[in-house]
Amino acid sequence: MSSSELSLAGALSRAFAVVYGLVAEGLREDGFSDHSPAQGVNVLRNLGEEPRSVGQLARMTGVSKQAISRQIAGLERTGYVRTEPDPADGRGRLVHLTGRGREEREVAQKRVALLRERLEQELGPDETETFLRGLEVIIGWGDREKTSKPGGHS
Repeated sequence: MSSSELSLAGALSRAFAVVYGLVAEGLREDGFSDHSPAQGVNVLRNLGEEPRSVGQLARMTGVSKQAISRQIAGLERTGYVRTEPDPADGRGRLVHLTGRGREEREVAQKRVALLRERLEQELGPDETETFLRGLEVIIGWGDREKTSKPGGHS
């Protein structure tokens, strides 16, 4: 299928599915098969050294609080995160990465870096940078849409 035959939305959707699948396959090969790819994308990828609340993770991912809470519970059972009460919100919980969660995230980042190297080998560094810049522009559209709507953060 030529690039002119792909719609923008279809191409982005298919590209995401391929990258998602390749990273998930690599994580399974590296011993991280005890959680779903969605848990990795929605929770682990969005946690750093500082904890995040369940509400923050839900807003960042566009996933409901109920769904993200189920994903967090599964990750807590398998040792990737731990939760504690949020002192700023008596009903809320803060989510922290554990050592295993950090290890999984590092492996996922290495897998993504390998995919970028592969892309640079096929497109060249300049075209890869142009492609990534295009993706940043599209992502920016979504960020601007969120903040320009009533109830947004502008």
